[in-house]
Amino acid sequence: MGREIRRVPAGWEHPRDWRGHYIGMFDKTYEDAVAEWIEDGADDEEKPGREWYRPAFTAEATHYQIYETVSEGTSTSPVFASLDEMEAWLISEGFSAVAAARFVKDGWAPSFIMIPKHGVSGLGIHSLDFPPQEG
Repeated sequence: MGREIRRVPAGWEHPRDWRGHYIGMFDKTYEDAVAEWIEDGADDEEKPGREWYRPAFTAEATHYQIYETVSEGTSTSPVFASLDEMEAWLISEGFSAVAAARFVKDGWAPSFIMIPKHGVSGLGIHSLDFPPQEG
């Protein structure tokens, strides 16, 4: 749970409900989810619901977007053509250069982390802004 970078097509707009709120969606198509469900035995759990999965992209996923993953996933950033653009945007949004670089390099951030002698560090991307380990 936390934040992750997902590949999306240029111009992608995450679907919204009738109130204008983003709809939580897992990062796979319904068809792929059903195929995995069948492969895993199909009778151990309920069939996936179409509403929880993103539509199939009609264009190649060449761009990047940040998603929260505490739920199924909703977008939390604009779409970027490059990871360098994403990193610059994160810094402009108030994240430290260290946290932005770590997030872009790793592709995800936990909701929070525990650091000995420092306690709980931040939420999401802010949790990557921890001091370097000594010795």
